[in-house]
Amino acid sequence: MRQKKETREPSLFCRAPAAVEDIANVLKWKDKKTLALRILALHHHLVLTEDLEPAEGYYRGFGIAIDAPRIQRLVKRLGVQLALHGHKHRAFIWRSSVFELPEQTRMGHRLGDLSIIGGGSAGSSDTELDSNYFNILTVIPSGVELEIYRSQRQGTFEPIQKWVAKLQLAEDPVCLELQDWEQPTNTAQGT
Repeated sequence: MRQKKETREPSLFCRAPAAVEDIANVLKWKDKKTLALRILALHHHLVLTEDLEPAEGYYRGFGIAIDAPRIQRLVKRLGVQLALHGHKHRAFIWRSSVFELPEQTRMGHRLGDLSIIGGGSAGSSDTELDSNYFNILTVIPSGVELEIYRSQRQGTFEPIQKWVAKLQLAEDPVCLELQDWEQPTNTAQGT
């Protein structure tokens, strides 16, 4: 008897990039001239959250989105400035410069920067050092504030870091650009 081979799609985007295009059409994201802050929320992470991810995690669906570079290029073409994800129980901040593939456009065509924030987990029992995290994002007129909270050994959540990314008006095309993340100098940081 022939056995059926099991396959698994690690990411929704692998089988449905057209869905992103459909959503972009509904939200009118094809027009890059906007003063809106475009945010993508998704499940799988778009960059590594560990210094080295265990290879066995990929087979169980725990790894990075298999098409993460393609997703980054697609959403940058649509003017997305900030991507939020969960999946890994780790809070973190990342910023990537996103470029087109050389064979698909002129060499060195830079699409822009994409900020990526991992949301952590507020109640998992399977976390490193028995810690849980959550983030509070606040969009203010001058930018985006990020506060990261941590609970250790099922204790009280306490703020551990605060970050700010300013918004700047770009000229070509006219749109908002989220700048690099910085820690405010007037706030005490946790340990």
